[in-house]
Amino acid sequence: MRTLSTALVTGGAATLSLGLWTFRMALANRGRRLLSAVFAGVEALLYVSVFTSLVAGVGDPVRLVAYATGVAVGTLLGLHADERLTAGVAEVRAVAAGDGTAVLDLLHRAGWPATGVPGVGPRGPVTSISLAVDERHAPEVLGLLENLQPAPFVSVERLRRTRASEVPDGFVQIGAGRRGATRAPRAVGRRAVRIRALCADERVTLDRVFLGLSVESRQRRFLGAVDRLSPSLRESLSRVDGTRHVALVAEVRHGRGWVPVGIGRYAVDAPGTAELAFEVVDAWQGRGIGRRLVAALVAQARAAGLQTLHASVLADNEASLRVLRRVLPQLRVDDTGGVLEVVADLVDRPLDAPSLLAELA
Repeated sequence: MRTLSTALVTGGAATLSLGLWTFRMALANRGRRLLSAVFAGVEALLYVSVFTSLVAGVGDPVRLVAYATGVAVGTLLGLHADERLTAGVAEVRAVAAGDGTAVLDLLHRAGWPATGVPGVGPRGPVTSISLAVDERHAPEVLGLLENLQPAPFVSVERLRRTRASEVPDGFVQIGAGRRGATRAPRAVGRRAVRIRALCADERVTLDRVFLGLSVESRQRRFLGAVDRLSPSLRESLSRVDGTRHVALVAEVRHGRGWVPVGIGRYAVDAPGTAELAFEVVDAWQGRGIGRRLVAALVAQARAAGLQTLHASVLADNEASLRVLRRVLPQLRVDDTGGVLEVVADLVDRPLDAPSLLAELA
């Protein structure tokens, strides 16, 4: 029994020692030298304790296995701590040929406050575009840049110290999330998701969701090829009033902020009747976002006294049809040749918003 308890103490000390080593290295990388030195002292004490135990029981296989297990577990814990603790601010830099207008426009429309500086490269004029983002947001920015043709040169560098400055409304600030009233967050896998109302003229959110849609998803949403949001279409989609034109945004927790991943809306087109539509970025499709958006829209439509919702869906858009059928079991479908006209009566199944959302959770 004593051998087992000694082995457990050895393994635990080894776990803490390796974990503290990674922890203090993370602190040192962030400039916290004094605190890193304190943890180095604690780590040294643990290391001496583990080494003494191993020397005393050098022929004890149980103790050796406990030490090896402790090293493995400590490494895993240290890597997890490093990922959590060292996530600070990074600079994403892109060098684009010419004046960089396409790259800057793409980033600005997606809500990233990038800055461009003209320069000269080996092949002529270039623009150096830089952007400070929370490190957890860097993959999102890189995802936008990698789809550009011609592709710009891109690098990412961790910044040791930063100080945020004021950015225009609608842009992503380092170390801060978006503002606005929201519903209570709901978990989707390991991420929290919230549904909130789309504000009037909130064009940046529209652009960010649109940029997350593939060519196929855009065609299914708009029933045809749409490679960009024209000024007139963007104006129409952003002109919401909360009564006749209602739009909701689904956002997921990303670092210390929220990222829009879907938009659902209905527009009243006749007394008691409204047309419904929704879209979810490709990276979050199949994870319940669309269902939550439609459920929230249906609940709001019932509360507003609407009696019928209808939508136009491409015949091959089985995912959207599944969402609509699950939220609205009384759905009627009419095939008009490639485009399905779906209609649902809301008066047959009166549920208030909390009941409907709880049912779909």
